[in-house]
Amino acid sequence: MPEQPDKCREHHMLLKREIENFKKEFDDLIKNCKDMHCFFFGGYNQSDGHISFVDKVNTLYENQRKARTFLYTFLSAFGVLIISGFVGLGIQLQKIDKTAQDLQYVMQKQAQLEISIAKIEEKIK
Repeated sequence: MPEQPDKCREHHMLLKREIENFKKEFDDLIKNCKDMHCFFFGGYNQSDGHISFVDKVNTLYENQRKARTFLYTFLSAFGVLIISGFVGLGIQLQKIDKTAQDLQYVMQKQAQLEISIAKIEEKIK
């Protein structure tokens, strides 16, 4: 008869150790789940200065969106400046061309006047 309580006690202790091991594994699993949740979504134990993965992704997305907006704005302003520069350059070239044509016309008229003056001077002598 005394054998029976010893076997029950051994069996009880074995089951108790197994339950304790299972509880420890379960607590570790819950801690891992909490750690993963904190890693992805942040949490109260983020006191070590790390931000969550989702916050990191959101920050990267915001930075890329702001950089894209800045690039579009910069290219738009630069494009307007280039186009207005080309228009201004075209106007200046047109004015230079018109002035050159007027100057050429004046030079031709002056040459004709000099020839006429030379002919008149010959007749006078």
